[in-house]
Amino acid sequence: MEEIRANIHIDSTASNNFFEWTCINLQSVTWQGHFQDDFLEFWRALFENAEIPIIFKRLEILISHTKIGPLYTWFVWLRSKFLIFCFVYKDLTLLELSHLSKIPMATIVFDLRLFLIRIFSAKEDQITELLHFPHIASDKAHLRFCDFSQLGIQAEQIWAVLADDPMTSLEITLYPEWETIFKSIKTKTKKELDQDVRKNFSESFFVKYLIHLIILSIVGSLLIFLLQYLSKYNEMVLAEQFEVYEPQFTWLDKGLVYKDKSNLTGADSFKNTFDEIEQITSRDINDYPNPEEERFETESEVVLTSWDAIPKEIEESDAMDLKAREGGFRDISTGSKKIFRLMMKSVVPLETRDEISKLVAKYQVEKGDKHAMGTFIPGGVYFNLFVPKEYTKEFLAQVFDIGESVLYESKTSIPNPPGKIRVLIWIKNI
Repeated sequence: MEEIRANIHIDSTASNNFFEWTCINLQSVTWQGHFQDDFLEFWRALFENAEIPIIFKRLEILISHTKIGPLYTWFVWLRSKFLIFCFVYKDLTLLELSHLSKIPMATIVFDLRLFLIRIFSAKEDQITELLHFPHIASDKAHLRFCDFSQLGIQAEQIWAVLADDPMTSLEITLYPEWETIFKSIKTKTKKELDQDVRKNFSESFFVKYLIHLIILSIVGSLLIFLLQYLSKYNEMVLAEQFEVYEPQFTWLDKGLVYKDKSNLTGADSFKNTFDEIEQITSRDINDYPNPEEERFETESEVVLTSWDAIPKEIEESDAMDLKAREGGFRDISTGSKKIFRLMMKSVVPLETRDEISKLVAKYQVEKGDKHAMGTFIPGGVYFNLFVPKEYTKEFLAQVFDIGESVLYESKTSIPNPPGKIRVLIWIKNI
């Protein structure tokens, strides 16, 4: 069996050839050239000056990172094209290609057959017969692209895509995930991943054996320590269960100790006895703590159909603050704890976020938690704000004008800062 090559380098020339071979429309992909520099830097970081196994590993990380959506489809398409490019122009066998890419040979054969039939549809039967594998150990596992020359198929006749392939013009730089992917390919994928993959190819059997031995030693030591700890704990539990109790007399009241009858007359004896009993009972009653009054309140949530009612609600909140300072159980428990929650719907949540950010700067609004205002999370954008009371009505009115909104009023357990009203804004992506 021929030796499988482990290191096949892709230089800048091969990277440029692959870019031309894929027929990617640079203007369309980069939004008419606005992100052309970023895309070319991404392409060089992904394909230039790297070995084939490292490039496939990078593509696998990008695919697993996107998981679903147009970017996921584009990266799967790019990996398939790079797989066929390596088979056509790098003189690799199917077995070598499967070993380097970590892709099952059945998947490679299926993609290659589908690709060649789309270009040479008149030779479908011959291509299928040549790529037919009776079993994985067949001699056809060592099939190279030069073996297709007997069917009249040459490398000069092959291009990666047909004219109607939409993947060549997909505007990938406009998707929100692009910025994260671009940073990842320049940092972790470029440095740490390359080092890890090269390490897998260069490690000797002795180094692997030593690492496994160290790991087993650490795990074994932890297990022994855990067993010793559990054994001591079990001994303590058993010792407590078999504890021998001895009589304890510390509970006796020294005031009721025996007194000699000879020192007391009959009347004095009864009088002193009753006085001592009364003293003990009254002391017990006085020492018994009175249960504190417990009261419970329920929070409510009110839908404010119009922002015209907001000033009234704020005045009531200020009045409650004054009553809370004067005293009273209910005022202390509530205080100035009202908040307003604004639920919005938007087909362009990022643009809506920008509009609200302008209002935040205009009215000197502060953020209500440690997160940045206008944080983008799956499903939309949220704001946690402290709005000055004197600007609350005007602020919410202008937010209402931005898009369809519903306003809620509720209470929290944490009072608002003086002169501030907490406003939570959720922009749902529809």
